[in-house]
Amino acid sequence: MENKRFIIGLGGPTGGGKTAAGKILEKHGFLEIDTDAVSHRILDEKKNLILAEFSCEAGEKGLPLLDEQGNLLRKNLGKLLFSDSSLLKRHESIIYPELKKIIEGKILENRNRNIVVNGAVLYKIPEILSLCTFVLYIYSPFFTRLVRLIKRDKIPFPQLIERMKAQKNLFAKYSEQYADIVKVKNRGTLENLEKNLLTVLARYGL
Repeated sequence: MENKRFIIGLGGPTGGGKTAAGKILEKHGFLEIDTDAVSHRILDEKKNLILAEFSCEAGEKGLPLLDEQGNLLRKNLGKLLFSDSSLLKRHESIIYPELKKIIEGKILENRNRNIVVNGAVLYKIPEILSLCTFVLYIYSPFFTRLVRLIKRDKIPFPQLIERMKAQKNLFAKYSEQYADIVKVKNRGTLENLEKNLLTVLARYGL
């Protein structure tokens, strides 16, 4: 009998522990598709289009989008996008179609591998979500996430709070799009997170 291939969606709020969970699943044989990394590559490829689309609004807010070497300043772009949901939607309309295409391609190229698709906003790409066997929703308490993000991202505190607020009711948004979601709390050590993840995988026969 042919073994069933698993495609797991890995969702949850920023700072919740998706990166750690992805590395743990890689250790246990999964191929990880990191949507953030793919999105950054797309962003670089579409830099001129991004500049044409958002330079006016960025200029009004005093946010340069390029550094002295001509590289895109992602933190300034993020600050702009999270300040206005309409701008964020315009950005997503540029990035997500290409992101969907690349993820689908990687899944097809690796037909014999178990795959984990890591991305906070997978619910915004229902075509990818529909390919998932189930979704692992990794979460942590608010203040735990806040401390992690302050250490990790080194961005101004108000911008950090705006980013976290933008993900309010994230689990409900996933639930609207997909039924089989397992919440995994990431509060303690990496060993505890690994134990929790393996418990879920065992439930699905992995």
